[in-house]
Amino acid sequence: MGHDSQKTLSFDHQSVVIADPCYVIGDYGWEDSGYGSDMTRIGYTKCHTERNGYGDGSWEVVNEKDGSILGVIWVDSGQVGVFLYDEVQEHTRGYVLPAGMIILGGFTGEVSFSFREKTLKGLPWPEERLVLRVCGRTSDGTDIDFTIDY
Repeated sequence: MGHDSQKTLSFDHQSVVIADPCYVIGDYGWEDSGYGSDMTRIGYTKCHTERNGYGDGSWEVVNEKDGSILGVIWVDSGQVGVFLYDEVQEHTRGYVLPAGMIILGGFTGEVSFSFREKTLKGLPWPEERLVLRVCGRTSDGTDIDFTIDY
């Protein structure tokens, strides 16, 4: 429903942050970023955000490789995105609340955003559902593989 079927960003030994864009906005106005929909307008270079099709909430992130809990992603603006850690540090002047976001150090792999039909009690819903998939390896050798189905 108005979305490309999938958007994938590849990273090669780059630290990344997966978070609601409202948490990495820094001193810029929320309006300047298109309310989080176009973070390149405020200087982010390699990033992508999408509406989650659900709204606010929190999602526990479990690594499918070993069952470990990687953290929790909080969503307050109804969006989630991936950003370069160095750019988040630059925009927030080093103030990043580690709770509510996933930080993957020296990540090599892919972060994919795709969509599927959303239903409620078997009936079609007017919005599509975001599926966030992260697969790769961090610099400390940890294999990362998780999917969040919003």
